[in-house]
Amino acid sequence: MNLLSKREIVGVQLFTVEISESELDTYRRLLWHVLKNLDAKEVERLFGDEPEELEGLLDDIENIMEEAGLLKEEEPETPELVAAANENA
Repeated sequence: MNLLSKREIVGVQLFTVEISESELDTYRRLLWHVLKNLDAKEVERLFGDEPEELEGLLDDIENIMEEAGLLKEEEPETPELVAAANENA
């Protein structure tokens, strides 16, 4: 992964990066694993985010991969909010 540029807008750092297919897929699999295996409280404790925020990141990654023709049809897409379901169980 390479940093191409960075800028700040309203106190938020934005980065333009170059990322390989395998790196992007690793991030997708990591997010999918977290959402599938952790409940909402654990996600928030470990990441400081609600599961819905991680689902949004996963959706973004899957959309990028789909646009690039990298997401295989047999691979699972974003899981339902498993973390919330685990919490309610």
